[in-house]
Amino acid sequence: WLYFLPLIVLIGMLVSGYSAQKAGFFAILVSLGVGFLINRENMTPAKLLAALKGALTGIAGIAAACILAGVVMGVINLTGLGLKISSIITTLANGSLLLALVLSMLTSLLLGMGLPTSAAYMVLAVLVAPALITMGASPLSAHLFILYFGALSTITPPVALSTFAAAGIAKSNIWETGLEGMKLASTGFIIPFIFVFNQNLLLIGAPLDIAVAVVTAVLGCVLLGACLYGWFVRNLSMVSRLLLVPCAIALIWPDILVSAIGLAAAAVILALSVKMAKEPKTVTP
Repeated sequence: WLYFLPLIVLIGMLVSGYSAQKAGFFAILVSLGVGFLINRENMTPAKLLAALKGALTGIAGIAAACILAGVVMGVINLTGLGLKISSIITTLANGSLLLALVLSMLTSLLLGMGLPTSAAYMVLAVLVAPALITMGASPLSAHLFILYFGALSTITPPVALSTFAAAGIAKSNIWETGLEGMKLASTGFIIPFIFVFNQNLLLIGAPLDIAVAVVTAVLGCVLLGACLYGWFVRNLSMVSRLLLVPCAIALIWPDILVSAIGLAAAAVILALSVKMAKEPKTVTP
């Protein structure tokens, strides 16, 4: 349980209002203390220097990404583009809510990069949310939309700070880690659009409609994961995976008729896939 102490100190200080730098500094000091308490023999000067070198190597990619993100944000602020974003989105969308959502998604991913989720949300709430509300989205769905994509900017190129951090911790390839992160969060890029067009997933509406929307959305998310990873009870062929993608999206879409069609089609495809996998392959002599 001692290993949790640095994390508790870090979160506790951040919640108490201390800066991220100060919280991280004291968490490092606590980590050193925990190391001496648990295994004093391993805490030699040589190993401490090796740990510092490893930390510097692991942080290099994140530092570079932060610098580039700072350049982009600086250019946006200096040119005054940030203050005009809402009107630009409204003008380009030309009355189309779907197009406005796509433009807002791209803007949120761009402006959210390199920022903590709370800071990204505050920026986007001022610059992007008004455009969506003007186009007809409810305030709750508009703010949740930008919050989702502001958070997803941490795993989305070109910056993807969380990907750099995860790859540094796991000592894995950055591109492979980023691809896995995008696959794991794939449903997160679809759900915000559903929030805007139908608020059942926000628990707004009749109880039966909400229950159906939640159950079908969960099934759709599971099915979409199966399509991306190619496994559902057994390995899925590429054809089955491609056919199941629209079924998964239909299940996530909060319309009972569309979801029913998606569920029926998915059941047929999965049944045929299992049947074909069980049939013995004929070997030509």
